[in-house]
Amino acid sequence: DEQPVSFLQSWRQRQRWTKGYIQVFAAYWKQLLHGMIRGNWSCFDFFMSIMPALVLSLVSLACNIVICIWGGIAGQDMTLAAQTAGEMLRNMYLTLLVLGAITTVSEWKHIRCSPMLKLGFCLTFPVFMFTYIPIAISAFFCKAEWKPIRHTVSVGKMQKEHVPAK
Repeated sequence: DEQPVSFLQSWRQRQRWTKGYIQVFAAYWKQLLHGMIRGNWSCFDFFMSIMPALVLSLVSLACNIVICIWGGIAGQDMTLAAQTAGEMLRNMYLTLLVLGAITTVSEWKHIRCSPMLKLGFCLTFPVFMFTYIPIAISAFFCKAEWKPIRHTVSVGKMQKEHVPAK
């Protein structure tokens, strides 16, 4: 399918997806957890697939905030807490950068743009992924409605026939 061409379209689409993940997680997390306890690896796989990444991010953020508050009350130097938060962000960025680089290299021939653009997209991929944090937060509070994505590329019959089967 054709992907969104504007950031706003992408935002709306990802907010709708995230809202769907949250709804599925809310409906099935107990059954999946019960299946995981019984040793069902399919339940574990599905649980990890639909658990909003926001949950992990918020838990990590909450731990850092609690440590900062606790350290501040105890009169501790907050340098370590700030350093830990910075390291967490750096590690998240580097992990996403590596994942983006692997994808870019493995799909190099299928990405239709100049090598410099490919490199630029790879370097900014983590920043794009960080936008999921406000998207996920807004998905908890906003009603995500389907809005059409304006298609700008016309794919002819000959082009469709040359698309490799997956």
